[in-house]
Amino acid sequence: MPWVDEQERLTLEARLQVASPEEVYRELKEIGQKPRLELFGRDDDIEVSLIERDHPL
Repeated sequence: MPWVDEQERLTLEARLQVASPEEVYRELKEIGQKPRLELFGRDDDIEVSLIERDHPL
């Protein structure tokens, strides 16, 4: 994965960790509307990070 893509993924993951549950929901909704190829390799890391956050929303 190119450095720019990796940096973008890490920034998104960090932002979702500290965002309000409502903001996380909006962001994930936008991510879900993007083509699958554009997100390749990012879904699993973000999902694990949010599970560790342990918030019901």
